[in-house]
Amino acid sequence: MPSYTSPMGVLEALRDTLAAVAGVQTCRIGLEANLAPDDYPIVRIVPSSSTPSENLSGLRMHECLIYFGLPITEGDGGLEALYGQIFALEAALLSALPTSGSWLARWVETVTDEDRVAAYKLMALRVEVVG
Repeated sequence: MPSYTSPMGVLEALRDTLAAVAGVQTCRIGLEANLAPDDYPIVRIVPSSSTPSENLSGLRMHECLIYFGLPITEGDGGLEALYGQIFALEAALLSALPTSGSWLARWVETVTDEDRVAAYKLMALRVEVVG
């Protein structure tokens, strides 16, 4: 069982939980520069802050971006079909976030790439993770 007193223990628990979502090819902590097509569908957890939890004494609240994405291929039925696929992945990731137990996560928002990346469709969940 991971140690929830350290930020890394909570991030590893989140990584392991999201790696088990059906269809996720790779799930890691950190967003590396050299992603390959074989890495997709990806999930990447990037912490942005860590503060004392206001509601749970002795625990931390970690704000994270959880990047997720799919490759854009010629046979995908266009961007409209790809949006359907990525929103299905979003729903699966949101369903996997724990809402009770020794650590929990709260979804704040989903940020889109606004179709700015040519080869991939990327989005990010902004979440608060307490543990």
